[in-house]
Amino acid sequence: MLNEYSEYFPLAALILFAAFVAYIVWRGNYKIGAYIVQVAAALFLSSVAGFTLYVLSSVMVTTWLFAGNSGFLMINAVVMQATGAMIGFAIVKRYGTSQNQVSLKEMGISLILGIIGGYVGFNLFKDATFAADFVTNANSVAGAYFGAVLLGNSPLIVGGLVNVLRNHEP
Repeated sequence: MLNEYSEYFPLAALILFAAFVAYIVWRGNYKIGAYIVQVAAALFLSSVAGFTLYVLSSVMVTTWLFAGNSGFLMINAVVMQATGAMIGFAIVKRYGTSQNQVSLKEMGISLILGIIGGYVGFNLFKDATFAADFVTNANSVAGAYFGAVLLGNSPLIVGGLVNVLRNHEP
């Protein structure tokens, strides 16, 4: 039984070490380290939320209402990834920064930037060949993810960097 899972021990050790380093940096007196942890947390939460929403909406809504509609798949990928980016942005902005609040305006800006980034990424990666070639639209969904997460979290990234440079963070 132990031999079956022994190949995962280095990965588990790496994850525990990364969590320990993140905790030390977060609680230490390293302002840029706390900023890096904020951005990493936002990207992680955006990824989890975006792909969860995308998979749930693709399985539940697309197969029920829009079976075989490739246009809706594009819209679904872009909007769900942008919504996930907005959720990750809002959680980290509210609970991970010194401001302890997020406004609807900031969430709207994050959502709009996420939609723009998702659309650009979807179209930019449409003809790429680095993802699963046997899955239809895999490259496009990956592009929508990257674009939405990066642009959707850009207010946090830029605002956090400004706060670090002004010594307002963490």
